[in-house]
Formats: sequence, structure tokens, C-alpha cells
Amino acid sequence: LRWLDLCDESIKVLYREIDYLSEAKNGIEFNKLFEPYSEWLAAPKVYNATTKCLVMQYLPSISLKKIHEIKDQGFDTKALATALARAYLLQFGKFRFFNSDPHAGNLGVDPNGRLIIYDFGQVTNLTGNQSSGILKVIDAIVDLDAHACLDAFRQMGVLKNDVDDTSILQVLQRNFDTGKVKSKL
Repeated sequence: LRWLDLCDESIKVLYREIDYLSEAKNGIEFNKLFEPYSEWLAAPKVYNATTKCLVMQYLPSISLKKIHEIKDQGFDTKALATALARAYLLQFGKFRFFNSDPHAGNLGVDPNGRLIIYDFGQVTNLTGNQSSGILKVIDAIVDLDAHACLDAFRQMGVLKNDVDDTSILQVLQRNFDTGKVKSKL
């Protein structure tokens, strides 16, 4: 591990998070791509952006951090989980443009039950190999197939050429065997 490389990458990521012009551009693009899916998904519209300020639409929601409140309000959590999976599969597979900061604080459910995605400071454009590789990783997880998962990692370009396949396969298989990564299919 090269600590200076890690530090440099962390600096880039942190500064991207406060680049309001970039976040505005990403939010506009996301809304354009997902406009046809507005019956089950929304993101705040961008009204204005400068280097110091970002003005966006107010979209009230219950944070996905508050799962008990979501259930108490009678929202269908399975439908919400399906919407989240669908949103990310579209981002990975169709648009190759995805919000890479999908923690529960950036996700909510609005009064109509739509999934709301906030915060477009961390957005990534995928290459064809990355997009296809992510979908293959998902397939490999569903199938609990460590070899297919390793092949998908290679396709995505996330492994160095000199990586020890045996060690990676052992970790993947152990995660599958212990239930750290599991499939319900």
C-alpha cells in the first residue's frame, strides 16, 4: 500500500464532495436520466449553483436510517428495497453513471412512497468493462460463485495483474461459506 497515493486519492474525493458546480452538473444529469422513472424515484432538481452555494429543490422524506419510522408510516419496505436495487441496476447497467455515495443518509422515502436520492457530490462514470463487471459480480454473488466473482473483479480492473488469485478466491469463498456474503435465491 502506498500511503501517499491513498492520501492523494482521499484529497480528491473530499474536494469532489464540496465541488458544488460538479454536484449540480451530476444532479442535473441524474434527473435527466431518471425522468422516465419518476413514479418511483426522485432526486432534487438543481436551481442554481456557484462555487460557494448550491440551490436545490426541497424534497421532504424519511431517511432510510429511520427504518422503524418508515415501517410505522406503513411504507412497503420490500417495494422500497426493490426500487433501490432497480435504481442502482439502471445506474450500473444502462446509464453507466452512478451515485457512488449511497448510504442511508443520502436516501429517503417521500410521502408518496417514492425513493429519494440526495447528494451527487460523488458520482462516477463507468467504462463498459466496469459496468459489465459490476453486473457479473452481482450474478456471482447470487450464484455464490467465487471464481466468477474473481473474473468479474479482473474485468472491472480492480485487481492488480500480479495479485495472488488463490488468496482472493479463499477470501471470497470464506465470505460465501460463512454467510458474510449471501444470496436468498
